[in-house]
Amino acid sequence: MMANYYNQILEAEILLAKGQTDRAIERAGTIQLENPRRELSLDLVIFYNLSVHRDILARVYTADGQWDNAIKQYERLMNRSAATTACQLIHPVYHYRLARLYEQKGWPGKAIEQYKTFLSFYRNADKGIKEVAKAKQRLSQLQLAAK
Repeated sequence: MMANYYNQILEAEILLAKGQTDRAIERAGTIQLENPRRELSLDLVIFYNLSVHRDILARVYTADGQWDNAIKQYERLMNRSAATTACQLIHPVYHYRLARLYEQKGWPGKAIEQYKTFLSFYRNADKGIKEVAKAKQRLSQLQLAAK
């Protein structure tokens, strides 16, 4: 189960790096990781929750300029509704990437909200993390423009 999942993600990542977005979308669109059963070992539960590559399809859509599809993917990954059976942790960088997409679409209010959420996770971050610096800069600019 896990080896196949990793192989599929790696294949999609390679296609994305090569700029073959059509093939990467095709590959990434088929990747599925089933919800773990309750009796899974601790290492599998950690893997299930900490896989930072779950956003491969959203990143491929972004690279291909399909912002609406990328936004839908990030919103789906970050959905915590009662109807959702998955119970995965949300990687903070997803908030940053979604904020940038909201900016591309001209939705500053939504972008501000996502930048604030992202920065709340990194309020005590080490200096030099480029996403943190960029998020602070963009948040400041968006807030000034909103006044």
